Amino acid sequence: MNISKELKKQDRRKKRDMTRNERVVAHYIQGMELSKDDEAYRLLLEEANKVQLAGKSRQYTAAYLKQQYGVARSKAYKVITDAIEVFGDVNKSSREGLRYLQTEWYTRMADRLENSGEFELAIKCRERIDKINGLEDRKGNVINIKKVVQPKSIIFSTDPKALAENRRIMEAEEAEYEEMEE
Repeated sequence: MNISKELKKQDRRKKRDMTRNERVVAHYIQGMELSKDDEAYRLLLEEANKVQLAGKSRQYTAAYLKQQYGVARSKAYKVITDAIEVFGDVNKSSREGLRYLQTEWYTRMADRLENSGEFELAIKCRERIDKINGLEDRKGNVINIKKVVQPKSIIFSTDPKALAENRRIMEAEEAEYEEMEE
């Protein structure tokens, strides 16, 4: 018995057990040959995906497939569903990409605002990031900015003793953060 003929028989059995979408995916991944019907359906899937990539709605895509290829409306929606199964949901991935871009932009903006001392606006940017990513507190508990940011007291004095005392306090605070060498 010829081994190559046996392998071809196994491939045909595998093809019969696969769904049409699985065969199309196998065509892209493994280079499996498609029947004429499967090839025509693959091209239809590509066309539906192309229209979806252009940012069109499912309704528009179905109407387009009906007009261009004479596909019944119900079959057009089946083609769209299959295209999403084979190529992925274009709308979902574009939403995730937009969410990522907005998160990056608001993060940069919050960092700039914090560096310039605009803490209230920076916190609003951080809250916007949380909202974009679905992390906001649903109960409405908001951070009180006055509790977080404590204003520093500024003492004006011409008395040298008061200034010396303040300098010792500042040096003691700095000493807490110095690294110790071994």
